[in-house]
Order: sequence, then C-alpha cells, then structure tokens
Amino acid sequence: NGSKGLIEIYEDKKLKKSIIDSELRYKIEPSVNGKEIVVLYEKNKIFEQKFLFCAWNKERLANEVEKLKVKNKKFKTKYIFLVIILLILILLAILLSKQLPIATITFNALTPVLCISFSPDEKYIASGSVDNTIKLWDIKTIRIG
Repeated sequence: NGSKGLIEIYEDKKLKKSIIDSELRYKIEPSVNGKEIVVLYEKNKIFEQKFLFCAWNKERLANEVEKLKVKNKKFKTKYIFLVIILLILILLAILLSKQLPIATITFNALTPVLCISFSPDEKYIASGSVDNTIKLWDIKTIRIG
C-alpha cells in the first residue's frame, strides 16, 4: 500500500498493476513473462539518477528493497542535517550582524535626554537633558561620575 509507505508483493503471475511506494520513490512491476519482478527507482529530482534492477525471487527483492530504504533514509538525513546547519549559520550571521550594546543606561522619564556623546578616551558617556543637566557616566560601572 503506497499510502502507508509499504510495498505488498503478491505471488500472482497475472499481476498487471504496478505497486508504487510514493514515499521511497520506487516502482515495482512484474515482467511480461511473469517470471521476474522489476524494481525501478524513480527519477530523483536532486541528483537526476535512475536505478533499475531485477529480482528473481522474493528474498533478493526484499534485500534490494531494504537497500533502497537505507539509501533513501541516508539521503533524507544528510539533507535535513545540511538544512539545519544552514539555518544555524543564517541565525548566527543575523545575531553577529547586530551590534550588541556596550552598556544600557536608564534615564529618568521626566527629564528626557537630548544628546549623548563619548568622552575622547571612550571611558565616559556624557548626557545632556531637558532640565539643563549634564551627566557623566562611567562606562565600566554605568554610574554617574
């Protein structure tokens, strides 16, 4: 049943209909003479590859189908892993591109600050407020100096 991601194989030589596993992207068909079962790995959109093999008995078919399942799982895991790494790198680039504040200074809301400036030695920040006060802030301690 393809909708469940399973393959059911019947020992009916008159079987004409293909059984398709949509999740794993391969197709099983009986041969015209009914003696073989042909398994075709459908076209993979990323690698543009096709695989074709014949199975003469159920054991060999089960073995080949298991190989396809393992190959498909490795493919999925590999690309999911690469997508996760890419997303982490994008997130890091975004975080690193934003400048983090050196310090946060909280001012009184009643006396809005009109301007701030670094001292020439970059050890202090000077702020000028609406109430005509100038404050010098020590960058290391964020205290008024």
